[in-house]
Amino acid sequence: MDKITLDELKNKALILLGRRDHSRFELRRKLAHYCDSLTLIEQTITWLQDLDYLDDCRFAELFCQSRLRERRGPLRIQLEMQQKGLADSLIDEVLQQAGQSEQGDWFRLALESYQRKFSEPIADIKDKAKRYRYLQGQGFAFEHIQYALAEAHR
Repeated sequence: MDKITLDELKNKALILLGRRDHSRFELRRKLAHYCDSLTLIEQTITWLQDLDYLDDCRFAELFCQSRLRERRGPLRIQLEMQQKGLADSLIDEVLQQAGQSEQGDWFRLALESYQRKFSEPIADIKDKAKRYRYLQGQGFAFEHIQYALAEAHR
């Protein structure tokens, strides 16, 4: 790797943050592609946090909101947030807040997700299992899936 200065690394970080918000973990990993020095990377991360350009709490809230708009369930959102390197306590807090909001009504989201994907009645047990797996893949818990299947075919 070529030698890179602190200012050049800061510019790379700003470019990355200009495209989209990142967690500290993500940005640290991306900056490691440009620089071998952990000291320079940490100085850059600290500088960005001091400027309030990098904030895991804000990132987690925005990330959760974007996944709610995509009708993702709490289990999938939690997994994706863990992959972004966010602390479990922060994930729990954000998901709890989301679940208490109108936007984060997990039962309603499961039903909406189901109705967008399936309009025909359930044909047989194989078809029901397929629909169950779909909602499970979207990150919904058993009770959300049961609710969606029952409500969709009233």
